[in-house]
Amino acid sequence: SLAEMREAFNMIGGGRVGTRKFCIFIDGLDEYAGNYVDGVTFVRTLVANPNVKIVVSSRPVPACVQAFSNKPQLQLQDLTEGDITEYVNDTIGSHPHMEILSKSDPVGTNRIQRDIGEKASGVFLWVCLVCHSLLESFACYDSVSELQYLVDELPREIEDLFQHMLSRIKPRYQEEAAKLLLICYQSQLASEDNRVYTASLAIANEYGFDLARMREPRGLAREEGAAKCQILEGRLRSRCCGLLEIN
Repeated sequence: SLAEMREAFNMIGGGRVGTRKFCIFIDGLDEYAGNYVDGVTFVRTLVANPNVKIVVSSRPVPACVQAFSNKPQLQLQDLTEGDITEYVNDTIGSHPHMEILSKSDPVGTNRIQRDIGEKASGVFLWVCLVCHSLLESFACYDSVSELQYLVDELPREIEDLFQHMLSRIKPRYQEEAAKLLLICYQSQLASEDNRVYTASLAIANEYGFDLARMREPRGLAREEGAAKCQILEGRLRSRCCGLLEIN
């Protein structure tokens, strides 16, 4: 229970566990539902025991930055900067539309790619979603200024970016998008290998989201299955705006 867990941590922090040594990993301290100060106090209580070592991950919210400023740190963006830059260059910089724009405005196109890396703060998922949005804009032949505006208006926080992308779904597609996301979520929970099969989702989508059809398809001809998956891939692009893709 929650009370038992709290008592266990109190015993660890108070040194009431003998000479046992503990290493505790806390992921996402910034997502603590209460006051950040309470979360920081909890961590400090635990490390009062010299036999306890804690590794904490957090976004750079002021309360956490100030509390742990004198502790050893690893900045995620420093570790992923090279990979993110390479991904942006390969995905955005090498796109034919971007190459055309860079000939007339190399400063502007370089700034777009640089801003993506800086706003990402090391979060690769954020970069992937933003690059997907830019690729859609390339298909509309957006100018450098329009692309820069798109990058500027995108939220830095991943949750806010999800909300931003949801808001871009056309009203007539919103219900279908919600069903697609929900059926994938439920199917993933029910699957032993944590997968959602593309052909299964295509069949369910074709038959009005009949959950009974969400199974690993058997007996489906290769050509027929490939055609259904191709149609689904296009529908996901228009319905889910990059939130759901085929891998």
